[in-house]
Amino acid sequence: MRKIGFSHGVLYRVLDVYSKTAIETYRNCSIDALEICCNKTAEADKLESIAKEVSPFRYKSIPLPTDKKYRNDASIIKLLDKIEKFYREIGADLVLVHPDAVENWTIFDRYHLNWAIENMDNRKKASGAWKIWKNFLKADRTGSLS
Repeated sequence: MRKIGFSHGVLYRVLDVYSKTAIETYRNCSIDALEICCNKTAEADKLESIAKEVSPFRYKSIPLPTDKKYRNDASIIKLLDKIEKFYREIGADLVLVHPDAVENWTIFDRYHLNWAIENMDNRKKASGAWKIWKNFLKADRTGSLS
């Protein structure tokens, strides 16, 4: 079987992507990988509603919302706690981080999840910022962008 997946948000023009119908549409296509979109912070509260439906997919990733800057802040911790709970509940494989949305990489230190850095192409401000975000990959990082 080929490993094929979709971002569950691709149906947003025709269906509520958090509906059971949307998730069933993917299952009926025999896909085995699903990127569970959470583009805005407010959508994090909707994740729990699809946990049962998305759990059976073999590969699952969760991109972090892009409407926040990630730093050591109570509201960010609350958001990441929700993401972590959902990640564990569905048995997700990865949480995707956009480096241009991170102000302090140490915010992720308290979470023992599989992280992936994505969307670093030349259209992004942080595309060449290896010196800034490489600390995320090291054990002795400071996490500061200054």
